[in-house]
Amino acid sequence: MLTHDEQAFGLLVRALRPFVKQPTNLDVLETRLDRDSIDSLLKFAARLSRTAPKMRARIAGAKAIARAVEGATLGQVLRAANLSLERGAKSTRKPGRR
Repeated sequence: MLTHDEQAFGLLVRALRPFVKQPTNLDVLETRLDRDSIDSLLKFAARLSRTAPKMRARIAGAKAIARAVEGATLGQVLRAANLSLERGAKSTRKPGRR
Protein backbone atom coordinates (compact mmCIF):
# COMPACT_ATOMS: atom_id res chain seq x y z
CA MET A 1 0.00 0.00 0.00
CA LEU A 2 2.74 2.45 0.91
CA THR A 3 4.51 1.95 -2.39
CA HIS A 4 1.34 2.89 -4.27
CA ASP A 5 0.09 5.73 -2.08
CA GLU A 6 2.51 8.64 -1.73
CA GLN A 7 0.26 10.52 0.67
CA ALA A 8 -0.01 7.54 3.03
CA PHE A 9 3.76 7.10 2.88
CA GLY A 10 4.28 10.78 3.71
CA LEU A 11 1.87 10.61 6.65
CA LEU A 12 3.66 7.60 8.09
CA VAL A 13 7.08 9.23 7.65
CA ARG A 14 5.81 12.37 9.38
CA ALA A 15 4.40 10.31 12.27
CA LEU A 16 7.62 8.35 12.77
CA ARG A 17 10.09 11.20 12.23
CA PRO A 18 10.58 12.03 15.96
CA PHE A 19 11.49 8.40 16.65
CA VAL A 20 13.84 7.66 13.77
CA LYS A 21 15.87 10.81 14.51
CA GLN A 22 16.88 9.40 17.90
CA PRO A 23 20.44 8.05 18.17
CA THR A 24 19.76 5.12 20.53
CA ASN A 25 16.98 2.70 21.39
CA LEU A 26 16.70 4.25 24.84
CA ASP A 27 16.20 7.67 23.27
CA VAL A 28 13.46 6.20 21.07
CA LEU A 29 11.69 4.78 24.15
CA GLU A 30 11.95 8.14 25.91
CA THR A 31 10.48 10.08 22.96
CA ARG A 32 7.05 11.52 23.64
CA LEU A 33 4.11 10.96 21.33
CA ASP A 34 3.36 14.53 20.31
CA ARG A 35 0.23 15.99 18.74
CA ASP A 36 1.76 16.10 15.25
CA SER A 37 2.72 12.42 15.36
CA ILE A 38 -0.73 11.43 16.62
CA ASP A 39 -2.45 13.58 13.97
CA SER A 40 -0.34 12.01 11.23
CA LEU A 41 -1.01 8.51 12.52
CA LEU A 42 -4.75 9.17 12.62
CA LYS A 43 -4.73 10.51 9.06
CA PHE A 44 -2.72 7.48 7.95
CA ALA A 45 -5.21 5.19 9.72
CA ALA A 46 -8.11 6.88 7.94
CA ARG A 47 -6.46 6.27 4.55
CA LEU A 48 -5.66 2.69 5.47
CA SER A 49 -9.26 2.08 6.55
CA ARG A 50 -10.47 3.10 3.11
CA THR A 51 -7.98 0.95 1.23
CA ALA A 52 -7.84 -2.11 3.55
CA PRO A 53 -11.40 -2.84 4.73
CA LYS A 54 -10.34 -6.07 6.47
CA MET A 55 -8.27 -4.02 8.92
CA ARG A 56 -11.01 -1.58 9.91
CA ALA A 57 -11.77 -3.17 13.30
CA ARG A 58 -8.12 -3.13 14.36
CA ILE A 59 -7.64 0.39 13.06
CA ALA A 60 -10.74 1.58 14.96
CA GLY A 61 -9.30 0.19 18.18
CA ALA A 62 -5.99 1.93 17.65
CA LYS A 63 -7.69 5.20 16.76
CA ALA A 64 -9.73 5.01 19.96
CA ILE A 65 -6.62 5.05 22.16
CA ALA A 66 -4.42 7.35 20.07
CA ARG A 67 -5.43 10.60 21.78
CA ALA A 68 -5.21 8.98 25.21
CA VAL A 69 -1.49 8.28 24.78
CA GLU A 70 -0.61 11.75 23.50
CA GLY A 71 2.21 13.13 25.64
CA ALA A 72 3.29 9.73 26.95
CA THR A 73 6.65 8.27 26.00
CA LEU A 74 6.83 5.33 23.64
CA GLY A 75 8.27 3.28 26.51
CA GLN A 76 5.27 4.08 28.73
CA VAL A 77 2.84 3.05 25.99
CA LEU A 78 4.68 -0.20 25.31
CA ARG A 79 4.86 -1.08 29.03
CA ALA A 80 1.14 -0.43 29.43
CA ALA A 81 0.34 -2.54 26.35
CA ASN A 82 2.53 -5.37 27.63
CA LEU A 83 0.80 -5.35 31.03
CA SER A 84 -2.57 -5.40 29.31
CA LEU A 85 -1.53 -8.37 27.17
CA GLU A 86 -0.19 -10.22 30.20
CA ARG A 87 -3.47 -9.71 32.08
CA GLY A 88 -5.42 -10.90 29.06
CA ALA A 89 -3.28 -14.02 28.72
CA LYS A 90 -3.74 -14.86 32.39
CA SER A 91 -7.51 -14.50 32.17
CA THR A 92 -7.72 -16.86 29.15
CA ARG A 93 -5.70 -19.67 30.70
CA LYS A 94 -7.52 -22.80 31.79
CA PRO A 95 -7.66 -23.47 35.54
CA GLY A 96 -4.70 -25.47 36.79
CA ARG A 97 -2.39 -24.35 33.97
CA ARG A 98 0.39 -21.82 34.14
